[in-house]
Amino acid sequence: MNNRIANVVEAIKNNDQPIDGLLVVRNERIDCGNARYISGFSGSTAVIVISPERQVILVDLRYTEQAEEECPDFEVLNLHEVRLDTLVKEMGIKRLGYEPSEMTVNMFERYKSTLSDIELVPTRGIIQHLRAFKDEKEIEIIARACKYADEAFSHYLTCIKPGITEKKLAFELEMAMRRAGADRLGFDLILVSGKRSSHQHGAPTDKVLEVGDFVTLDFGAETEGYRCDITRTIVVGEASEKQREIYEAVRLAQQTALDMCLPGAQGPDIAAAARKILVDSGYGEWGTHGIGHGVGLEIHEAPGIGARNEIELKPGHVFTVEPGIYIPDFGGVRIEDTVAITEDGQIVLSKSPKELLIL
Repeated sequence: MNNRIANVVEAIKNNDQPIDGLLVVRNERIDCGNARYISGFSGSTAVIVISPERQVILVDLRYTEQAEEECPDFEVLNLHEVRLDTLVKEMGIKRLGYEPSEMTVNMFERYKSTLSDIELVPTRGIIQHLRAFKDEKEIEIIARACKYADEAFSHYLTCIKPGITEKKLAFELEMAMRRAGADRLGFDLILVSGKRSSHQHGAPTDKVLEVGDFVTLDFGAETEGYRCDITRTIVVGEASEKQREIYEAVRLAQQTALDMCLPGAQGPDIAAAARKILVDSGYGEWGTHGIGHGVGLEIHEAPGIGARNEIELKPGHVFTVEPGIYIPDFGGVRIEDTVAITEDGQIVLSKSPKELLIL
């Protein structure tokens, strides 16, 4: 039994409400990464049942060979030949845990009907809690994703010029990331310029870059299922004094937060220190309150780093640090890195330059 399964089995035994097993669902509509984390399965559809004595993954015929290759610690069964209720009873499970946040209402109603003789017990992030702590292999994979993204960013800088559209820039970056070795984009690119750069999650459009525009790019690569998350902001042609002030405030806030990201540090303290820099700069009205989020098999996962997230940083935490200032009808700046906490301190996994680039 590998360590991940052993940890889940231990969590099953110690759950605050008694359960005999755990149901984990991989569905095309909901992919929280739990199924891949616990089994290694990377396909789109699977049902996993884990008990202390037995670990089973049910897949359809599209994925039988794949599951047998990817899930050596699991018994692979045909999803359409095995009745789930019969299997659960054979495994001696009377109270089956499930994670409500990873299941739609329709999915729950279907499983409730199928497992009518089994008590379904909601659990609280059993696997998500484990996923918040990355091992050395996971951190190495995320670092490799950062490397691919950093290489793509270097190419992106050669493409920026007045007259190019946001969509064209986004295309160039995506192709560069794949050429670098990424399996795919880690998430849909955020690329906004000019006044649109105040849109924190804006998608690229046909807007043409002009001299004096901020251009904010939020990007990441995915490899082996793991993602990274990086943001950089540049200026096209020439920067105004106000743009320089805003950029420097965000850069200082980000560096202040990064310097505090050490084992034992408290998330709210880090967010407060970054926030103070933005307030003292005179741009606090438009500055962010949160500071970052965990990243791994999902682009947003535990731990969250912010004023309301009571989290103590510990070795294995991997997350982003991303303060920003966003002024409507003017523009915005965000600087973001992916960071890993180690026994000795921290590693900033993303390496793209952070000085103000005027291109």
